[in-house]
Amino acid sequence: MRTPTTSLVVSSLFAGLVLIQACGGSSNGGSSNGATGGTGAGASTAGGNGAGGSAASNTDSGGTSAGGSSGGTTSGSATSASGGNGSGASGGTAGNGGTAGNGGTAGNGGTTSGSGGAAGGAGEGPVGPVCGSFGDDCSTPGDCCSDVCDPNNTCGRNVIACGEQGSDCAANTDCCSFNCDAGTCSDAACLDDGAECGDGDNCCSGICEGGTCGDINGDVSCKSSGNSCENDSDCCSALCEDGACSQKVSYCVQLNDICTGNADCCSGNCVMGEGAEVGSCGTLEVGPERCKDGQAGMVCGTDCSQCCSRACGPGPAGVFICQPPSGCRPAGELCVRDTDCCGGDPAAGLPGSSESDAFCERESADDVFGRCKSKRCTPQGDVCQLNGGLCSESSQLPSNCCPTNANPSNPNWKKGECEYDALQIPRCNGFADDYCVPEGGSCSQAGDCCDDRPCVPDPGDNNRLKCGSKACNEDGETCTTNADCCTGKLCYVAAGEIHGSCTPPSTGTGGSGGTDGTGGSGTGGTSTTGGTSATGGTSATGSTSTTGGTSTSTTGGTSTTGGSTPCSQYAQSCSATSDCCDKALGVECLTGRCLIQN
Repeated sequence: MRTPTTSLVVSSLFAGLVLIQACGGSSNGGSSNGATGGTGAGASTAGGNGAGGSAASNTDSGGTSAGGSSGGTTSGSATSASGGNGSGASGGTAGNGGTAGNGGTAGNGGTTSGSGGAAGGAGEGPVGPVCGSFGDDCSTPGDCCSDVCDPNNTCGRNVIACGEQGSDCAANTDCCSFNCDAGTCSDAACLDDGAECGDGDNCCSGICEGGTCGDINGDVSCKSSGNSCENDSDCCSALCEDGACSQKVSYCVQLNDICTGNADCCSGNCVMGEGAEVGSCGTLEVGPERCKDGQAGMVCGTDCSQCCSRACGPGPAGVFICQPPSGCRPAGELCVRDTDCCGGDPAAGLPGSSESDAFCERESADDVFGRCKSKRCTPQGDVCQLNGGLCSESSQLPSNCCPTNANPSNPNWKKGECEYDALQIPRCNGFADDYCVPEGGSCSQAGDCCDDRPCVPDPGDNNRLKCGSKACNEDGETCTTNADCCTGKLCYVAAGEIHGSCTPPSTGTGGSGGTDGTGGSGTGGTSTTGGTSATGGTSATGSTSTTGGTSTSTTGGTSTTGGSTPCSQYAQSCSATSDCCDKALGVECLTGRCLIQN
């Protein structure tokens, strides 16, 4: 960590961009407004009222659940019990809560105490506000139901989330079942490649030729998503979930898997026949020869040397994917504009930014996606050759870091050296050891910034990377990797972008309600307090009450403990391995971060 100095201040801060956020209501259920027993002779005991979760503005409304009320009076001295406060989960629409029974009358000296009635189970429902569907025009991610506004300014597809039965759809890829029937997601699974068919819409591939479902990826041995499977290895996505190949392994679609457009693919290249509505993801034949199958989001097994970033760790489903590095995208990574690439913005004034000739190389000027490439020395923030570290193989990487001059004219620079960043990725650094970039200044990665603050895009300055104002970013704020986000939050980055949005790790559609309540006992009778409620969603914060325990929830393939500090996602800060969400997958607390030795 370097000491702040004053120079290189450029401009403004930043705001949140691409987002896959499940917007749930807040829940006051579990709060017993009148959950106190009698306090004196003849005092009445009011049953607690549990208010169900209410949905946020412009979201699909969660149901409400009313707790039971307890009647009767108590005489004598009674002990009061108050219910704990529950926290609503994010996700689908909540059902109606159950009603607790009426309390009896306690005799002299009796104690009234009890837990509330049950909240109803949460139903399934769409996640998020009323917004644009796939293909609609957009200017910001918030315009889209998917929270993905792709580089063409149209609403893209959210690969991690999918439509449940009854959801609107435009293509099979919109549905969890991969079966879009007359504009609605069907509960019936799509037909496997090679199955008999009468209509291509029912085929997983979307192709029905001569009464047989076609194969979207030709001679490739792996199966595209939606097809039945027994093992992860059967699937192009490397994820077999509930007997079918799933795309939820990453935030972008894997090589050879089914796609509806270039923006779906980690490679930025959806190969489709003329007039076809679907295709399969293929490599993009531009940029450097290395890591064409190792761009951010691509499945990597445990082979970090496959990844352009030299970082391979758990993705949303626990399957290992190439991790995006902090800040700029190194050579080989997908890009949309030159400034996405390390060294691709000469105006930033970073070490080597005018020497490297880095740019986003495209097959043609009309293409949206390309791959980062530098022609000369390796610019600030780009990956470089350094033996050892978490990824022991880096011999394919360049070693000529900018600036190449041993005595640079800028006093804040030094001759470029290959050094490990906070995520233990070897990256070129030409800043002097006693210099750091202040808030608002241009940066290549978080290690450039004072106090290792996030280096994230500034939407007010054409998404140029700038040092942030705080240690970590909250929900909806911009990010380039999980490390930019506060503990427990994931950074969702759409294909082809270097910027994403911090969001809780939640992608599901509905949870279940609370447990049935039972009345407390006392001399002469019983009394019950109000019910507790829970809203839909896959993630929940456990509530604690004086009469109940603490609940635990699991979300998105990683676990968090309700009522306590959430676990740290891959690349986030930790003090011990027990802090890391994916410790069961081999992730350890290394150099103060949840990382893995490949």
